[in-house]
Amino acid sequence: MNSRLLTYVPDTGERDPEWLNLLPPHTILRTLENLKNALTLPTDYRELQIVLLLPLDVEDLRKLTSVPDCFKFWRVLIELPDESRETLHLAQTLTPRYFSVRGVCPEFMAEIILKMVSAPKEPRTTI
Repeated sequence: MNSRLLTYVPDTGERDPEWLNLLPPHTILRTLENLKNALTLPTDYRELQIVLLLPLDVEDLRKLTSVPDCFKFWRVLIELPDESRETLHLAQTLTPRYFSVRGVCPEFMAEIILKMVSAPKEPRTTI
C-alpha cells in the first residue's frame, strides 16, 4: 500500500530530533500555513495518509486545533510538548491514533509509524 507521511516540525533554529531519521521518506513542514496547504491537497484515497505533529508548546498545539477539519482524512500522531491536563485535552480534540510526550522513548513513535506503513491493508469483507 502506498503511504504519504507529513511531519510538522516548527523551525526553531535547532536540529530536528534524531529519531526522525528512522522514518521512511517524508515531507517536513515548518509552518502551520504550509501544513494546512499540504493537508488540503487532493490525494489518492487508497493511500495511507499519516501526519506527525511535533508542536513546540501548548500555544503551538492550540494553533493546530484551530484547523481540525484539515486532519479528518489523516491518521494523526502527536509528540506532545508536556503532559499537562490542558495539553492532553487539546491533543484529544485532534483525535490522534497515538501520542507520546517529548523526551519519553521517542523511538516508539518511529516504530509505530514504520509498523503503520508496512502493515498490509486488510481486504474488505462483505457479509
